[in-house]
Amino acid sequence: MSLVTLLGQPQGSDDVSRFITSLSSDGDGDVELAVKEYPPVTYASSQEHGISLQFEQGRCQAIDLYNEGAAKGWKCFPKLPWTLTTSVSDKEQMLVIEAHTTGTDFVSILGEPSRKGGGEPLQGGGASGLGPGAWMEWQKVALAPPATVKVDLMVELKGPDARGAQRWDKEKGGKATWGVITLSLAS
Repeated sequence: MSLVTLLGQPQGSDDVSRFITSLSSDGDGDVELAVKEYPPVTYASSQEHGISLQFEQGRCQAIDLYNEGAAKGWKCFPKLPWTLTTSVSDKEQMLVIEAHTTGTDFVSILGEPSRKGGGEPLQGGGASGLGPGAWMEWQKVALAPPATVKVDLMVELKGPDARGAQRWDKEKGGKATWGVITLSLAS
């Protein structure tokens, strides 16, 4: 089952259950999901398996995949490498996502992001004085196969290169690895 095909699936569907079971390293299906409700949104997450599913009106609207060290307590999504196949200008391109995939790797396949931000100090300092790392978002990305699905794709970068004044320099932020990848149904 393709990760992307989970988008739009009902929360209790067999496809969602099978995918979550497949995350188990020994195949016994013992993957515990923490379910939290913040109406109208329900999150089903496994920090141990680096995944969080967001459900609205009972259907999966977004998927967050975590890399090691992206957030306290979260481990790396175990299904790496994961191949992201895009259809850009009727041409299929593949990006193999591994734990060390960088911002430059994403831009080389997806082109310049539709939006980007983050990586600057928070006004007022905050607890750490820093907000999220630099992030990039591509809207209405056509992913294939099994069928072309349009998603919004957001990549938050991690580490010191994803922060500060030079975070958008190819030699700095471009070398930062991904921390969180969010796939959501295109709006």
